[in-house]
Amino acid sequence: MRTRMVAPGVLWLANVVALGAGEPPRTPATDPKPQAAAAMLEADAKKLGLGVAELKRLREFGFTDAEILDQTSGKKRTARQVITEREVINDLVKVVADVNARVSQLPTKQQPAEREALLKDALAKVRRDHRTSREEMRRILAGTNFLTSAELDRVLGTSFFGVDGLKSV
Repeated sequence: MRTRMVAPGVLWLANVVALGAGEPPRTPATDPKPQAAAAMLEADAKKLGLGVAELKRLREFGFTDAEILDQTSGKKRTARQVITEREVINDLVKVVADVNARVSQLPTKQQPAEREALLKDALAKVRRDHRTSREEMRRILAGTNFLTSAELDRVLGTSFFGVDGLKSV
């Protein structure tokens, strides 16, 4: 019985010594994957004509390279515009959900006026946070179904430049 246990133990020890487990590594262990990924990201950014930070941000939002290329070259928009639109829309999703939750707890007669007042305040905050103009905010909102066109006119005011028909988001 003892010989059976000793034999695997000796074989395991011989394997460890043969692999050189007792010796320190000769070169520092560096993982080439992050360096390769950074180089690949830079190459992709150069191919798309964007900065590395812009490409990272667009990919965080879930855009593929083909969509980025379509938005920047096909629709003649800058990466910064696409990023701003996506950030504004993400904030508006949260705002509209929060406003709807607050308004639903009020009596029915107060709901429309309170919803409009809360939306005005929330949209003003989003405009300040992202430094978007009223017309740019109108263009972004026109491409979504968060607000009806009548609500959009009441909340943001009337359009001065005729951008009500734009649906480019």
